[in-house]
Amino acid sequence: MYSLRKSIHKDKLVIFVVTFTIIFGGCNKKEVGEKFDDRVLYKISVVDESGNPVIGAKIGLYDASDKYENGVINNNTVGYVQQIISRGNPNEDTLLVEPNTDYWLLVTYYDSTKAIKLSNESKGSKLNKFDKSTIVEFKVVLSATESNITFWTPTKTNVPITIKINNQTKILTDSSQNPPTSPYSPPPPHTQTFSLPAGEYTYQASSPSTGCAWAGKISIINGQFYEIQIPTCQRAIVPFFIPVSTSIGSSGYPVRIFIDNNSVPVGTIDSTVNTIPVGCGLPAPAHVFYAYLEPGTHTYRAVTANNNCVWTNNFTATAGCNPPIAIHGNCP
Repeated sequence: MYSLRKSIHKDKLVIFVVTFTIIFGGCNKKEVGEKFDDRVLYKISVVDESGNPVIGAKIGLYDASDKYENGVINNNTVGYVQQIISRGNPNEDTLLVEPNTDYWLLVTYYDSTKAIKLSNESKGSKLNKFDKSTIVEFKVVLSATESNITFWTPTKTNVPITIKINNQTKILTDSSQNPPTSPYSPPPPHTQTFSLPAGEYTYQASSPSTGCAWAGKISIINGQFYEIQIPTCQRAIVPFFIPVSTSIGSSGYPVRIFIDNNSVPVGTIDSTVNTIPVGCGLPAPAHVFYAYLEPGTHTYRAVTANNNCVWTNNFTATAGCNPPIAIHGNCP
């Protein structure tokens, strides 16, 4: 089992802020030509970390806490009594509501450039009650509700690599020579990114083709970017083959390959080959089996399907690609 290198990049995001400004009450004088009724008018400004208006945020109004919580779970898509999409102007981003009534406000926005979700859900959302004919101005500064964890590997021989974290599974299909510096869209090539809320997580990675495995834990904070390198797996690759000069009856195939004292074969060979395999390129050549082993001294046993013949020998394997091992000798 191998440990993984991880690093962190801060991506600053402003916390959620709501301010109330009562412009006038029911007894205040209205401006000439202004129409207003006995309800409460919310004027809502949604801004980013720099105070710039956010266009395209979903502004949902809920009349019960359980409906609000359900809205959080379903990304502000169900249960609201009113919903508008922010246009960046508080005079246009308005909601007209009943006076002296409890409401909950949920504002969500997906920043496709930074590939991260922003919301006010972590900082509270219940609104104060207001009397009729009141205008209330809101300013909502969004904060991140998740972080991005990007996995990558510099070693092509390890791929494909299956990565699991928080009941999510993704497959890394290629290597990258440079570590990712951000999860921004489009995502870095030859990486896999998971978006998760703040917390501590256990991750696992495995390479089915090499038998390598990695695991670790990571604690994350919302609004930050983490990259985790899956390092080179120091495994020995040993090709096994049966030369055409070896005669094995049809009932002898497939020939099973056992390593050391294992009772379960690590692989099989189903036919002879005309040429000696060279190197350890992927995929393995037809009728050649690659054994992925810890570097060191091992013993192999090659056993025919009918158990009539057994070949065995010791060998030393070093990290990386090793010379091929031929199964020699005829079998009746």
